[in-house]
Amino acid sequence: MGKVRLGDVLTFQRGYDLTHKQMNGGHVPVVGSSEIIGWHDVAKVKAPALLVGRSGTVGRPQFYDMDIWAHNTTLFVSDFHGNNPKFCYYFLENLNLENYANASGVPTLNRNFIHPLTVDFPKLPVQKRISKALSLLDQKIELNNKINSELEAVARKLYEYWFVQFEFPDEFGRPYKTNSGEMEWSEELKRNIPQNWEAKKLKDLFEFEKGTEVGAKAYSEIQHKDFIKFYRVADIDGDSQTFINSAISALNLAKASDIVVTFDGSVGKIGLGLNGAISSGLRKVYDKSCKIDNSVIWQIFLDPRIKATIEQYATGSILLHASRAIDYLSIPYDENIILKFQDLIKPIFAQYVANKQESAELAQLRDFLLPMLMNGQISVK
Repeated sequence: MGKVRLGDVLTFQRGYDLTHKQMNGGHVPVVGSSEIIGWHDVAKVKAPALLVGRSGTVGRPQFYDMDIWAHNTTLFVSDFHGNNPKFCYYFLENLNLENYANASGVPTLNRNFIHPLTVDFPKLPVQKRISKALSLLDQKIELNNKINSELEAVARKLYEYWFVQFEFPDEFGRPYKTNSGEMEWSEELKRNIPQNWEAKKLKDLFEFEKGTEVGAKAYSEIQHKDFIKFYRVADIDGDSQTFINSAISALNLAKASDIVVTFDGSVGKIGLGLNGAISSGLRKVYDKSCKIDNSVIWQIFLDPRIKATIEQYATGSILLHASRAIDYLSIPYDENIILKFQDLIKPIFAQYVANKQESAELAQLRDFLLPMLMNGQISVK
């Protein structure tokens, strides 16, 4: 480790102006302060590209193994000074540059404020070892995410084939509707469904267990002993940095395989892989009879018709509330077909949840190791 100025090991430059109208939909990603915001046909930054949010989402680093257009809401590294680019990404992750934003008006990160920062920066051989160790964890997480995207796509196709197109296997194993399966109009669902099926209200099938709001004083940003993660609507994707005492009464807990749906704020979103307590803006959904597995409930709440109904009956001008939508959620239903579909999709769901859980554990390990590797508490042989 050696003390250096940040600007002597990484030179930052402001990104380039480009309006949404000027983006012409090419193959080059236009990267904003937190994500890709569009596509263009001209690259301004050659791979590998490392940038941080300048305004908007301030200080968050992003790394791309491709040529990009760095938007004017970012600062990008124009010179790595011979350092390992991927290590530099992890280094900036640990540096918390958001703390150096200009606080007057709209928070903005100025390169003139961060270039003079004195930092501990290791030599290139150490950089490479640290980068490799952390990259292996990230590569496995990325692989899990890709596998899960494929698993979800397969599950979605199967659900649509069985319950939207109604091509589930008939008594002879043939696609029902294609082979002259009889259909009848459902006034409640406003579409044709197979004869002898019914329009079933989800509130008659499922419990919608509301989470608990315990008050701001009960929260902590540090995981103490006996504290567990606490998920709010904003944490529906599974990334919560809030903890709460597990001894608090009326605490509503979720586990990785539970289906959690947002009914306040950004309504109709589905969460999986949440391990901990959930807030009152979330509902844990499960079958009252214990016949229908979470694998089926997962697909039901991914159905755009269900999400559209939740949004339709949401009220509120600023913060949406959609609890009343539960009374209007219905699906075409035949228990025998549901259970056959469940046998098909259950192993897909199990693998999906296992991958998601493994990724969460790997991310936790990476985040645990990152500061210790950066400050020299531990080293990579």
